[in-house]
Parts: sequence; structure tokens; C-alpha cells
Amino acid sequence: MQQAADKAALAYYQQKDIRQIDYAIDRAQSEYNLKKARQLESIFLVGLFRIQIDLTNIRTMLRLKFTESEQRGVFLEGGYIELERLRNGLDIDYEALGSLFFVTPYYEIVQAGANYLASDKSFLRAEQQCAEFLTGYLMTTIQITAGPQPIIAYLLMKENEIRTVRLILTAKRNYLDTKLILRWERFMEGKIAVLGDTDFVMPFSALGVDTYTVGRTDKEMVESAERVISGKYALIVVAENIAPAVEEIFSAQQDMPTPCIVVVPFTTESQGFATKALNEVLKLATGINILQNR
Repeated sequence: MQQAADKAALAYYQQKDIRQIDYAIDRAQSEYNLKKARQLESIFLVGLFRIQIDLTNIRTMLRLKFTESEQRGVFLEGGYIELERLRNGLDIDYEALGSLFFVTPYYEIVQAGANYLASDKSFLRAEQQCAEFLTGYLMTTIQITAGPQPIIAYLLMKENEIRTVRLILTAKRNYLDTKLILRWERFMEGKIAVLGDTDFVMPFSALGVDTYTVGRTDKEMVESAERVISGKYALIVVAENIAPAVEEIFSAQQDMPTPCIVVVPFTTESQGFATKALNEVLKLATGINILQNR
């Protein structure tokens, strides 16, 4: 980060453009993220960071176009979108931008963002579309019941909520489109619940999440699980020792975008239920019983 800060300061003093600091920091951050993700051999993180690079490049393209800037070398490398496509977007009309990105997953972002920028001179629709795209991607990954995906996805969605608050306040202060503001507000939903016995849920209560202490009988456990489901949580953490009793309740939610159900081993010896839950997801994704006999 020290090298990134030095490059950012140098770029600013050379061109006297405050945006050069953003470009330099974004480039250093994206290069670091991709490098670490590849070292970890994490397909999820590599895909996530490449999408983030694409969304940053789309924002940059629209800003350069709006300010009629001649800069062409500020786009980040490593994303899915070819840099030449982004550069071509700087030379065509706003009405044609959507067609240029029609073969990419970002067509709706560019189309809606460019049209709103041309008509209202505002980047807020593009920002909203980028946030919606990233949130949609993260919602698909939290279905994985083991590994880092659910936690990373949840933290990034909370980060996105903070950004959304800032955008909503900016929009309200400038008397912008009310319908646009209301669409953002639906991203403010999403909570965490923890289900287990007293010893399991106690540490989580200090973190400010909702905790549900179960009774000793299967019936009481099922009743607690049903209350959790009715709470419309984004992430539900379940102690492995009670998971078999509530399996039927949570299995009915498996095909839904939310909640993400994470089964976590507790202090007792693992019963293999967390591994079983992971195996079910892998079988659904690949059609192969990958964890058989392991």
C-alpha cells in the first residue's frame, strides 16, 4: 500500500487531477486482490475480484465519457471485459453503449446507466445497477454451506449496504428520482440469526446478531427453526448437534436465494452433518458424489 500511495501522489502532482489518486489506488488494490486469490487457488475469489474490476471499469468509462476526458490508459486489467471494448465506448454516443455491451453480462448496467447519465446528468443509476449486479452474484454464492463464501458474501453485502446508505442520502439531498431511491432501499434488508443451545449462541449475542436458544426435545428445536425461517434472515448459523432435528425445515429453503444456511460443528465430536450438507450442494452443482467414502 505504501508503493500504491507513492504512485497515487506522483500521478496527482504530475497531472493535477484528483482522480489520478483513485485510479492508482484502484489499480494497486485490484492487482493485489487477484494475486492473493490465485495464490489461494480460490475460484470464488478470482471470479469475485474480476467482476469488481469490470464494475469499476464501467464506472470509469461513464465518468470519462461524461467529462469528455482524453485518458485511455486508466482502465484496470484482469477483468472479464476486454479493455478495447471499454475504450471504444468512449467514442460512441450514449444511445449506442448498450449495444456495445450486449454480449456481456453487463448490458443492463451500461444501458440503464448511460441513458440516465445522458438524461439526468447523474451517475446514480449506474451506481445502483452495479450494486444490484454485485449483490445478485453474492446471493448465488451464499448457497454454499461450507467454505468462506457465505461469510465473505455476507460481509461484502453489508459493505454494500453502507455504500447504499450514502447513495440514498445523496439522492434525497439533491431531490433525485424517488423511485430510484426506493429500489435502493430494498438492499438494506438482511440479518443474521444463530440457532443452537445456550453455550453455542452465547458468544454470538455479543456481536449483536439475533440468537435462538433451542429446547432439549426435537419438537422444541423444530419450533425454534420455524421461528428463525419466519424472521426472513439472510444468513442462519446452525449448531451441528441440532442440525439433524431441523434438517427437514431448512431443506425446504435450499432452492431459495435466502437464507443461507451454515451448519457449524460445536464442542462435541462432529456428527458429519456439516460434511453431508456440503456434499448435497456439490452433488447439486456437479452431479457427482464428490465426498463419497471420505
